Amino acid sequence: VQAFLSIMAVSTVILCGVATDDKRIRAELRGTNQQLATSEERFRLAIEAVGEGAYDWDVPTGRVYFSDRWLRSLGYAREEARPEVSFWKSLLHPEDQPWVLHEFDELVAGRTDQFDMEYRLRTQSGEYRWTRDRGRVIAQSEAGEPLRVVGTEDDISVRKTAEDQLAYMELKLAHVARLSTMGELVASIAHEVNQPLFAIVNFAKASARRLNSDEPPDVDALRELNDQIAECAVLAGAIIKRLRSFVSRGEPHCEPADVNRLVRGACDMMAFSLRRAGVHVELELATDLPPVLVDGVQIQQVLVNLLQNACEALDNVGRNERRIIIRTRHMGEFVSVVVADTGPGLSLIHISEPTRLDARSR
Repeated sequence: VQAFLSIMAVSTVILCGVATDDKRIRAELRGTNQQLATSEERFRLAIEAVGEGAYDWDVPTGRVYFSDRWLRSLGYAREEARPEVSFWKSLLHPEDQPWVLHEFDELVAGRTDQFDMEYRLRTQSGEYRWTRDRGRVIAQSEAGEPLRVVGTEDDISVRKTAEDQLAYMELKLAHVARLSTMGELVASIAHEVNQPLFAIVNFAKASARRLNSDEPPDVDALRELNDQIAECAVLAGAIIKRLRSFVSRGEPHCEPADVNRLVRGACDMMAFSLRRAGVHVELELATDLPPVLVDGVQIQQVLVNLLQNACEALDNVGRNERRIIIRTRHMGEFVSVVVADTGPGLSLIHISEPTRLDARSR
């Protein structure tokens, strides 16, 4: 009996100890949950206090908390917005989806831990607005996979509109700059056009003389004269087309181009002015140039302006010493074009920042 009572006493002590530990654990859990709830509430308040829209993304579940400011900026009420990452994906502009989702997949795969993107989101009214999205991973698994991402979104529509207006004004300015060179180009182009037109007249007269002759017409000779007339007409048309493309105003159009061909084209447009100024042009063009992705008209405009400036710089140089050297080089992923002249140049104190014009090869 005494042994039995001793065992019961020990069991009672053990049970009491277990009960005490269970109460302590429950109390600690309640405290932890309370701290977590307080922390979450503070985080929500901090998000709402931010001057930008914000979000909190639980990556494994795909659940997202969008702040009230984020929702208001797009015109959505909270009940209209699913708290899921799929809702955000559905708002992406179709043109932005491929590259934005690529950045998104890079983060989900753990290959990056932050992003800074500018793209368009659809508002509740169906319009799109520009936003800047900056996000960062704040929790990761032991394997390095993202668990939680927080970020902010700022409406940059006003800035984008201003950038578009600035780009439009720059386009108009470039058009005016092209027109300002017309005085020199008209004389050069007129001289170029006159040459094939004069040849056409001569060939046509020669053909007429043969046809009006008492002798039987030489068909082969007439065919040759006709071919030469056609070639000269094509040449005149090409010259006029080149002038029209040079002065026409339009959106920049980038496509793979041969830089050496652009250089020769600019020299052709300035040929008459260069000859009239007694300037000799030397071309040192590399043969290993890759195609470059550029707007050919804009590049030729720059080259024409440089040639005009070089001509003016050579006014006080002896006619036998007036030379312009144009060099092209392949420098890694760049193609370099250098326009040099034998003029007096500028002292270093007058040069604040050299102009660099590069086009990356593609």
